[in-house]
Amino acid sequence: MTDLATFVENPDLVVFRAASSGDVLRVRREVEGRQWAARHGIPTAEIVAMDRDCRWLVSRRVHDEPEETTAYAVAALDVAQRIQALPHPRFVTPAATWRAPRRTVPLRATRLVRAGLDLRMFLAVRRAYDQLPRDATVHHDYHRHNVLNTAGPGVTVIDWEHAGTGPRHHDMVRLVVTLHEPAVAEAAWQMLVASVRPHERPALATQLRWLTLRTYASEIAVARHALDQAQGEHRRARWHLAREWAAELAPDGAAR
Repeated sequence: MTDLATFVENPDLVVFRAASSGDVLRVRREVEGRQWAARHGIPTAEIVAMDRDCRWLVSRRVHDEPEETTAYAVAALDVAQRIQALPHPRFVTPAATWRAPRRTVPLRATRLVRAGLDLRMFLAVRRAYDQLPRDATVHHDYHRHNVLNTAGPGVTVIDWEHAGTGPRHHDMVRLVVTLHEPAVAEAAWQMLVASVRPHERPALATQLRWLTLRTYASEIAVARHALDQAQGEHRRARWHLAREWAAELAPDGAAR
């Protein structure tokens, strides 16, 4: 039997222990996702050991450089493009799904209004996003903390449990939304816009509007004691900036 303690004590390893049946499913999905990524040449974290029943997973620690640079953005966009070009993954384990309880909807809506969001605008932007075709292969959680800035391959992608299909360029837009440095985010956005065909740009604008708005809303639709004021202000500023970028591509969109 493998002694898990030997892994826990190793600073070069990361140990994840499943605390619930949902965690077990997430481990299985993550393993399938990493194996799929590795088969297709996508840099991902190495699996060192795992429990036969997926009650724990040991990975090689990936050292992430905290700096956000244009070189990082270029490497991350390139990998996202490579993922998008791959055949759709066929995982055995179903993806985990979670939705906030319906009884919390009025409270969350109240918090959004209190923060100055127009609910009609929010619903219109979401509806426009929901109408986009889902025919591309996507990671689905392609943000700065899952796309690590590493030596060698440039970036290493982790957390594959939500990989599947989605709108074209979804991962690239998601990355732009979550980059912290405004100059790097704008450079990444301009590179992305330049890389797509003109008829694809309205859909790009639709995704930017929704993903930025959703990210901001998730920050402010929480209890007052849980609010992160600095993070909320940062995401609000990114939302306003993204609306300007999107309007340049599709001025007649749902969220002018």
